[in-house]
Amino acid sequence: MAEVELISTVPVLNVADVPASLAFYRDQLGFTTEFEMPGYAGARRGEMVLHLDGGTHEFSAKPTCCRFHIRGVDELYAEVEPRGVVKPDEPLATMPHGLRQFSVLDPDGNRITFAEPVGWAATRTAAPRHR
Repeated sequence: MAEVELISTVPVLNVADVPASLAFYRDQLGFTTEFEMPGYAGARRGEMVLHLDGGTHEFSAKPTCCRFHIRGVDELYAEVEPRGVVKPDEPLATMPHGLRQFSVLDPDGNRITFAEPVGWAATRTAAPRHR
């Protein structure tokens, strides 16, 4: 019997306008389009993938949040901060829970946090395994 292994998570964000949201992730945050079809799309930056759902789902009509653990959070902040998309009350900072992070809001109010484990937390976070 094969061993079960959970490999990755793909956040699915509810959006009002898939092409506009896809343009935001591409132009403001450096993602590339993985696929696009009417009402649904996927975007990728490195190993991180997210999906954008333009359907109307009552259960997910409110904005949500998503955190990407990354390497190079200072460099990413330097890249996106001049574009004016950083959430004003969540600029780059090192948090007591051991993450250096910042957040942005997408056009639909979804909060996207980019975080890098630092200090004691960096030694406790395992790097993803790839086969």
